[in-house]
Parts: sequence; C-alpha cells; structure tokens
Amino acid sequence: MGKYVDQVIDDVNELELPPLRRVPRQHPSSHPIPRLYWRPVTTLPPDIARLRREDVDALYTDMGDVLVRLRPERFFGRLRALVPGVQPRAFYGEVLDRRVYLDFSAGRTDGPAFAAGVAGVLGVEWTFQAFREIWVDMFDPMPGAEEAIARAMQAVPVYLLSNTDPVHMEHLEGRFPFLTTLTGRHLSHEVGLLKPDPEYYLSALRRFGHDPRRVVFVDDRKENVDAARGVGLVAVLVDSDAVLPAVVDHLWGITRA
Repeated sequence: MGKYVDQVIDDVNELELPPLRRVPRQHPSSHPIPRLYWRPVTTLPPDIARLRREDVDALYTDMGDVLVRLRPERFFGRLRALVPGVQPRAFYGEVLDRRVYLDFSAGRTDGPAFAAGVAGVLGVEWTFQAFREIWVDMFDPMPGAEEAIARAMQAVPVYLLSNTDPVHMEHLEGRFPFLTTLTGRHLSHEVGLLKPDPEYYLSALRRFGHDPRRVVFVDDRKENVDAARGVGLVAVLVDSDAVLPAVVDHLWGITRA
C-alpha cells in the first residue's frame, strides 16, 4: 500500500497542487493507511489582505454557494419529471427573473401563491406541498463553511444577508442548524429589498449599527459584491469553497489542519 500512496504523492506533486502532508495512523494496524491533506491556497483581494483583526467589527455573509452549496440541476431534474421538456433557461427567464419569484423573494407573496404562479407559467397543476418538495431539493453542504462560520463567531458577530424566500429558509434552517446560530439576519423576504439594491445594504448597516468600512461582506455574485463596495463595505467575491475559510483564517488568525 505504501508504494501506491507514494506514487499518488508523486503524481499530485507533478500537478503542482498545494503541498501534501502525510499523517500516519497512531494505532497499530496490519495495514497502516496514511492520510493525505492539502490546504487550498487562495489569493485574497488587496482590500482584504491589508486588513488586520482590529480593523473588522462584523462579517456579513451571503448564503447560496457561500454557506450552502446550490444544486439547481437536482431541482430541474425533478421538475422535468413533472413537466417534461421544461428547460432551465426558459424557467429562469419566465419565473426567476420576472415578477413571479421577485415578488416571492421580496415578501410580497407567500408560498402557495408562488407555487400557483409557477404552475400558471408552466401550464400545469400541482398542490403547494408537491411543489415545495422539489423546490427545496437544491441544497448541499458547502465544504468548510460551517467550521469557518463557527470560528469567525469566536471573534466577531456574523450576519446573514441573502436573497431568499420563506420556503427555502424554513427548509435550510432545519437541514443546516448552524444557520440559526448566526448573530442576526437580513433576508430579502423579511425586509422587502433585494441585492444588489444599495438600499438593501444600507438598511442592514442601519439595522445592525455598523460602519461599512469596518464590515467584511462575502457573496458569490459579482453584481452583489460591486454594489456592496459601492456603499463602502469591504466585499469579497466567493468563487470557490476555499474563499470563506481563507478570509476567516487571514482576519482572525485561525488555521485549519
């Protein structure tokens, strides 16, 4: 087994991935199996890299593809079973980018009304419960996110800022309980505003009493990051699951094995 592991290490080193650390088992075994770790190297933007622990009063974080992984393909797979031939691009154009979902995520309609609106667009009939079952089936854990948030909260308050809806939120809090431990939340369907509207961020800053220059904001959408920077927040684009842990590690001196 050892020679095969050594070959794996050689192959990985040739790919110039971050260095691997080999940790042997600590208990006797007739077939000891080394464990391999590598820590992704993430280059932080200059406005984050220059910050020190004492420069930051709070962390504001988005949810989808930052704290939880979005899997829309799973939702669409189940939707096609009910509505054969429906295409993701058409669904986004007819539902998510128009008033049907915008009203729902801004709190202007409820779950049953949203389900009925989607059914009307697609020309189908279903109960709210039948639609809800597939609507919430698009989330997985985000590697490293729960640990990073727990560690960040040892240093600063952490607030959730998300464009979401009450059906998703109820499901997510049940499936990922760490979301309920955050210091506070500023959710689109509760405040009636959506990112990237500058007023969304300004209302959060007023609500939580923070100076934008002393708040770090992380989000996976460039337009949201740009808008946050526009109101003075120190904003970071999350384009991989290594970014949030890297931000936490840098700002608060937290390292991971």
